[in-house]
Amino acid sequence: MDGKGQTHVYRVWSLDLNNDGNIDVLSAQSMWHQDSNTHPVGLQILINDGKNNLVDQTAKLNFVMDVDQETLDPSPSFIDIDNSGIPTLFFANMAMNTPSKHSNYMLLNDGTGRLHVALHDQFYNLTDRVYKILQGRGYKFPINNPSVNWQLPKFIVVPQKDGGVNFLAEIKTNFKNTNPETGLQQNTHLFVNVGLNYNATIDYIENVQVSDRNFSKKMRTWAGNDTFTDKNATIGATIDG
Repeated sequence: MDGKGQTHVYRVWSLDLNNDGNIDVLSAQSMWHQDSNTHPVGLQILINDGKNNLVDQTAKLNFVMDVDQETLDPSPSFIDIDNSGIPTLFFANMAMNTPSKHSNYMLLNDGTGRLHVALHDQFYNLTDRVYKILQGRGYKFPINNPSVNWQLPKFIVVPQKDGGVNFLAEIKTNFKNTNPETGLQQNTHLFVNVGLNYNATIDYIENVQVSDRNFSKKMRTWAGNDTFTDKNATIGATIDG
């Protein structure tokens, strides 16, 4: 069902988000709106209580994001980049209308199911570099006015052996067919290697405060002054610091 104010679930994923041995659910949602430039989205987190009841813990665990943005990646990557046993979530999607409303995310999970934004605004800042590289290859793109006539690329994660990540920026362009009678266009995808070398172990410096272990048996920390308390603790839990 579409129409102003109508929300639909377009993707559902399952994984053990809070590392308690039970499968949880992530639900990607989008709201239809008459204004094509306003497209609220959300990521709902449903935690399995151990009895196969899914409890909505979105307000407690979800990252802070701008809900007025492009639709979240329908095929994200959940990758254990640091061999901690806890997957990092990567959402990659092009921003076709307003680049600042893009939905490229690298989300860290501290093991309790709480998601932390490691990379988001950084992708917007990297876009100028990507377009300058393409300009150097002979492609004609506006460089000086990033709010007009260009899209923010889809940043596809490329894991590294040392636990860091680089990205592959994907941009879709339209080239008109040389036959004026058909008026057809051909979609072309361009790719640029982005050697960001981001390693959350040393680069994510936010201070993580966990007041509820949420029955997690496996947790991890990064470069900030991170603190865990034992509310809803479980036997045999480990912390990868």
